Amino acid sequence: MMLTDQLPGMDTDVGLGFGLETEANDYRSPKSVGSFSWGGAFATTYWADPKEDLVALLYTNMYNTRTVNYADRFTTFTYAAIER
Repeated sequence: MMLTDQLPGMDTDVGLGFGLETEANDYRSPKSVGSFSWGGAFATTYWADPKEDLVALLYTNMYNTRTVNYADRFTTFTYAAIER
C-alpha cells in the first residue's frame, strides 16, 4: 500500500507515505516509472528509483526558498550523470 496510488482519479499520485512516479505523471520528471519520493521542511528531498538501482538524498537547511528549486536541479543533474 505504500507504493500503491491511494487517490485514484485525482491529479496527484500518492501512496501511504510516498509520491509515486506513474505513467500518468511521468512527463514531469526524469525519474523512471515506479520511482517513489517525498520532500520535507527546509527543502529536503529523497527518492528511490528501483529501475536505475538509485537512491538519492538531498539535505538542505533553507526555509521558504523561492528563488531556486534545488531539488529539481539535483534530480536533473543526477539522471544526466548516469552512464548507459
